[in-house]
Amino acid sequence: MNTEIELKFLVLNNGDTKQTADKISKLLQEKKYTFLGQETALVNRYFDTSDLQLRQLDMGLRVRTSTDQSGVSAVEQTIKTTGKVTGGLHQRPEYNVDIDNDFPILALFPRTLWPANHNIETLQNQLVSLFSTNFKRLFWQVTMEALDGQQSQIELVFDQGIIEANGQQEKICEIELELVNGSLTDLLTLAKVLCFGLQMRPGIHSKAARGYALCHNSEAPVNAEKNIKYQTDVYKSIDLALIPLNHPENLNQAFIRGIDFGLMKLQQLVDAYSESPSLAILNKITEILALLRQGFWLFEHCLDAKMKKIRNECSFFIKKLDWVEDACHLKELTTKTGNYRAKLHYSDSLVIQLKSEKHNFPDSEQIIELFHCARFNRLQLSLLEIIVSVDEIIDQSKLAAPLSDINHFYQSSLESSLQCLIQVMPKGRQLSAQQYITHHKLLIRSLLTGSWFGSLYNQRSRIAFRNPWLDIKQGISELQTILLLQQQLLMLDGRDDKLQRWLDSKIEHLLLTLEQSRNSAVAMLPYWRN
Repeated sequence: MNTEIELKFLVLNNGDTKQTADKISKLLQEKKYTFLGQETALVNRYFDTSDLQLRQLDMGLRVRTSTDQSGVSAVEQTIKTTGKVTGGLHQRPEYNVDIDNDFPILALFPRTLWPANHNIETLQNQLVSLFSTNFKRLFWQVTMEALDGQQSQIELVFDQGIIEANGQQEKICEIELELVNGSLTDLLTLAKVLCFGLQMRPGIHSKAARGYALCHNSEAPVNAEKNIKYQTDVYKSIDLALIPLNHPENLNQAFIRGIDFGLMKLQQLVDAYSESPSLAILNKITEILALLRQGFWLFEHCLDAKMKKIRNECSFFIKKLDWVEDACHLKELTTKTGNYRAKLHYSDSLVIQLKSEKHNFPDSEQIIELFHCARFNRLQLSLLEIIVSVDEIIDQSKLAAPLSDINHFYQSSLESSLQCLIQVMPKGRQLSAQQYITHHKLLIRSLLTGSWFGSLYNQRSRIAFRNPWLDIKQGISELQTILLLQQQLLMLDGRDDKLQRWLDSKIEHLLLTLEQSRNSAVAMLPYWRN
């Protein structure tokens, strides 16, 4: 048995194979890495029972026929067992056996591989071929020398071809980096080198997972650990993602779990956007970047300077997407089914002006290129380095004595974020529309602190406390939409007094609703004090 450790990347645009190969070789030469290259053709057939018994065991079974450049073929059967995917890093035990035909023989695998209650002969008789992958593989065996004289051997491959199932096809255009031996750090270093020359993004789904999805017409690939479906209603949820900390033993564990969760969500959302671009998904990507950045802020007193750079990179991409909020408001105003479209039907010039504003925003192709750029990839690889690091990230000696206690740290963080919010939005003080918008970011930061540590407390109490604050968040978003409409209305040559009066009335009513929610929120007993 071997444990496969590899990084997968999907290459943007199925360009010329030779051009991509030349880029890879050039990047390796520039870094003076030693490498040998070759080419092979691979045909993989994936097997399971009709009711997916192997998949239910989190196993993947394939037979691979490889043909080298001289025309010599070899056949190998492989079964992969339970593993994990972290930020595009795939780790999964596998068993390989050379065979003479293209149909698997389960008895050749170790008996200990199977659960005690499974009849292998019955399983063998039920096997059918579900789907196949057919691709050309360009292969580089890379040797990386460390300063201490140690070497790392990494297999770098570029695959181009197709996945076929049920008469359907999906393209393969990806890079894999497998650590044969040596340092995981070298694997990540090589990935960063490739990022500078190629447009790509982490591949969170294996070819097998994509094949199963194609075979069963799933809405999204099946993850090795759990089923993930990209649902639009999830993206439109006003609540923020909650990190499942599961009572970590120390702050280091809490921080790493939060980063792991954030990176996983970020890559799922980028994958979803690349398949089907939408503003709703972009909005959630911005929120996840803010969630990651919030973690670096919460733990900043016990993080080194390198971590500050990663936080700044999160801020850089949040800034790159700061137009998304306005784009969402404009979509609400111009969509025929939106809440405001009926009021605008008699103002054609205003609708035309609102739609023209959309041209000021980047298009989906530009955003997809952003998500495949070197800088965005390096951010994700830096986050992955935190997750897989064997070192202690958190230096608790930098914290004051009470804060070094893990529970006190959580409570202090939550309490501090709440008090900052109450200070600018106290009960009894009436706030203007502009004041609500000014304090919007502070509200989001407070909610994000709850997203980091809220799972450690009673769910019912947490939901009851967060709901009125989430209502305020939603109310401010609606307020921003109305004010944007007002701003556009003032730019028109002819003033529409009727629409202006309606907007004034809408703002007045919304401010009353916000006041009610704020008074309710401030009066609630915080769940961490229970």
